[in-house]
Amino acid sequence: RGRNSSAFWIAHGLGSHHVSTYPVFLPVVIAPLYLPAVAYLDARGPDDPHLLDQVARFMEKLVASLITAASVALLYLLLRPRSPPRTAAALSLVYAFGTVTWVISSQALWAHGLAQLLVVATLLLVTGPRTAWRVAIAGLLCASIAANRPSDALLALGLGLYGLWWAGPMRWLYLLLGLIPVGLTVAYNLGTVGHLAGAYALFVRPHNYNDDVL
Repeated sequence: RGRNSSAFWIAHGLGSHHVSTYPVFLPVVIAPLYLPAVAYLDARGPDDPHLLDQVARFMEKLVASLITAASVALLYLLLRPRSPPRTAAALSLVYAFGTVTWVISSQALWAHGLAQLLVVATLLLVTGPRTAWRVAIAGLLCASIAANRPSDALLALGLGLYGLWWAGPMRWLYLLLGLIPVGLTVAYNLGTVGHLAGAYALFVRPHNYNDDVL
């Protein structure tokens, strides 16, 4: 338990489980987007490893690009009420192409790509009018930031504290929806990995990601 198999991102979890050292939140969230690919492979023959590899590469690029593009679009919506259209568009383009957003986040399914989308979406909600559905979704998304990428828990904490103030008398709804991703993540970590911190706690060496802090 805790020792790697042939793949550096796979570790031995609880019992006979082999677990990814990456959090499972991202693949669970995007799984529905892969349904067309699954249907296509079933129709063409799932036993063809070359076709499987081609479809997997195409889908990873496509889904990563969709996540990144969505974060840029939501950032524009976040900035638009606070700045003229040209300024909001310019800042959104700077975020998209003047940072690593497009050149890295859109190229593969790194966890920080979804993290960007979750942070921007949460900001968009908690800076808008307070309604029951906005409070509920904001709580869900804010907690998902930490579930998706544990190192972003500090970001989630800051947004969460502001969100509690913003939610006012509906903060119970904010907290209730936030418990969903947190509870599911804790259940997976304890039931499958065997540690509250998840597979991060099973690292044999502190540089299993090739010294990459992503």
